[in-house]
Amino acid sequence: MAPISCLVLIAFLLILVETSAAAGVSVWPIWDLKGTIVVLVAKFAVAQHNKEANTTLLFVNVVDGTYVVMKEKCTYRFRLVISAKDNSIAHPKNYSASVFYRPILKNNSMELSHFLMDDGKF
Repeated sequence: MAPISCLVLIAFLLILVETSAAAGVSVWPIWDLKGTIVVLVAKFAVAQHNKEANTTLLFVNVVDGTYVVMKEKCTYRFRLVISAKDNSIAHPKNYSASVFYRPILKNNSMELSHFLMDDGKF
């Protein structure tokens, strides 16, 4: 019975690997956290969050991040850890944000997917 279970598990893992490769999705680390596009996307995330949540966070810097190049509509998905400061607190706090960035669309279209207090995970 155990050999059959192992074969089923191996078949499942092979299907999973094939599906991931076919999707062509790779997550890449962001090496230049002060890069123009990265900072532009991070500042957009803070500004959009301020509009949606009626807050007054101020962008400080990008602490960490990854991006995915998606095949649909030449879209990049940035997942960033952003340091931001509110006037009511002495030290900046980290927030995780996910932004879809479409550079080929009019005005470099961006869409904020989420913006949350960072718990150390994406």
